[in-house]
Amino acid sequence: MPYKYLSEGVGAIAELTSPQKRGDLRTPMTELYALSGTPGVGKSSVARSLARIRKGGRSRAPALHIREVGELPGSAPLTGSRSPASGRTTVEVDLARASRAIRAWAEDGSKDLGLIVGHLSHLLPIPRVLLLRCAPDELSRRLRRSGVREPWLSQNVEAERVDLVLLEALRLGRTVYELDTTRHAPAEVARWVLSVLAGKVPPRQGTVDWLSSFPPSAKGAARPRPGTEGRRSGFKGGRPPGPR
Repeated sequence: MPYKYLSEGVGAIAELTSPQKRGDLRTPMTELYALSGTPGVGKSSVARSLARIRKGGRSRAPALHIREVGELPGSAPLTGSRSPASGRTTVEVDLARASRAIRAWAEDGSKDLGLIVGHLSHLLPIPRVLLLRCAPDELSRRLRRSGVREPWLSQNVEAERVDLVLLEALRLGRTVYELDTTRHAPAEVARWVLSVLAGKVPPRQGTVDWLSSFPPSAKGAARPRPGTEGRRSGFKGGRPPGPR
């Protein structure tokens, strides 16, 4: 789901994430994670796979409660933004209001684990970010199939190529768990997410280097460097890193 955010919300993020605003740490807290990444990397598909795994009773992890950024207070669909090709609607997000809702949810302490899904989720006061990545050429194909058109397509591909979401998350002091999803199905990535939530996978970032493999073309679009089309960073084989 595409999102826009209101600029006045950015200042509130720093305020809400400062230690003085977090309350008494001895109070039971809901453990929150953000599932973020450039549009098209597979966040919503992974979230649906997680829901199916949980519903089928195939996970022993604590209860997991999943919410989309667009479901938080301060989010509203933009009039006339629905795409006929993809059926998607752009949602405008007030980050200040959404951040207050996240902080209240964390302090409520009635849930074991919370996962906030969306490509703005790393901007919310959530300390741990599960960051999904995808090779720019594959991301371009996915976005085209979903009906994304220019200039949004090229802008999203370029954001992925230059590590935009990763840099934003690190600038905000987030703990990042990064994974290249290019060659892996949503169910495989969902199992990796559950391993992270269970504390079985350590934080890591810098697992991909799209700048080297996909330099910009003369028209600004990312193109694979000759000899690197089949090369991908991240995990190899049929499973993501972590316990099998």
